Amino acid sequence: MLSLNDYKQNFRPYEIPDVLIKLLEFEHDQSDYFSSGFELVDDDKTCVKTWSENLEFLGSFFPIGQANGSGSTYAIWCRSGELASSPIVIFGDEGGIHIVAENLMELLRILTLDIEPIVDLDSFFYPEDVQERSARAADYVKWLESRYQLKPVAGAQEVMERVSLAQKRHGGEFRDWLQKYGVE
Repeated sequence: MLSLNDYKQNFRPYEIPDVLIKLLEFEHDQSDYFSSGFELVDDDKTCVKTWSENLEFLGSFFPIGQANGSGSTYAIWCRSGELASSPIVIFGDEGGIHIVAENLMELLRILTLDIEPIVDLDSFFYPEDVQERSARAADYVKWLESRYQLKPVAGAQEVMERVSLAQKRHGGEFRDWLQKYGVE
């Protein structure tokens, strides 16, 4: 079981966002997955280092957790210290870095879809086909509604619309920023 002290290391030199502390507490109370393929992890930025060893680059990403069973990782892209309100990216296990959410609260809503994302070098999406629900998915939806008054997403189409909005808002800046480090 991931300890809070170990998890906090992902966010150095900043404080871990309170919402992630609460999510870790919720995860500790569960005996199984609450969103397919998602799991909070302590991460030494292994996924980030495959793209660049530049210290400024590495210092701008803060791993949140595993996004799917094959090793893709969600991370906060932050350059200002405002972790909770910064965009969320996914580092694909098959390649690709993509903006997926406006901020942590938006990622929490996306997780209610309970479907593992598909990520490759050029694309990112949540499949529309219904998979078997995670054992604790309903508990997660109740927790999210009671703690943060956030409703679950209606389906993959809504998620992809939200992803598209986040990409429109941050995608150009993100691509330009990545190019500074030779990441295409």
